[in-house]
Amino acid sequence: MRKGFTLLELMIVVVLMGMVYGLVISVFDRYKDKAIDVTLSSLESYMKSFYHNNHVALICIKRCGECMLFIDETFKQNVTPFLREDVEAYHYDKDMGLREFQFQPYFRPDGQEEETCFRYEIHPDGSRTELIVKDAKKVYDFPSYFGAVKTYSSLEDVIEHHNEEAKKVSEE
Repeated sequence: MRKGFTLLELMIVVVLMGMVYGLVISVFDRYKDKAIDVTLSSLESYMKSFYHNNHVALICIKRCGECMLFIDETFKQNVTPFLREDVEAYHYDKDMGLREFQFQPYFRPDGQEEETCFRYEIHPDGSRTELIVKDAKKVYDFPSYFGAVKTYSSLEDVIEHHNEEAKKVSEE
């Protein structure tokens, strides 16, 4: 009658445990490094899903070919690019009308400046980047504080909506 394991049996168990560990780690790494799919419609809810103290920012560079999520000024993860390079961004002002939106440049950790194709931020007080984005199919209106992102078929529809809202406010 034998008591215990042979050295060969222990080595086989250690090798099998190492293989299982290696497989599990590689699967987790694939999920961790996988970029997240986001659309203009889901962008706000996606960004609000992250806990933050100061703010959450999505920045797209390289003609919208690279998008990154930052939480409290720290890089969190890559996001699958969801915008074409010909996307148009605007800001509506009741006195000046529709104006092209100029995004701030992005500075890489090495200090190199990159042209920003798109930037959207949410702050802890609930304020957000007020923005109108036109892509090939729709126009998206991102309000600065309250309300969800609204979609329109044209810029003229967005302008009409903003003019109606301004008229309501001035009548009150």
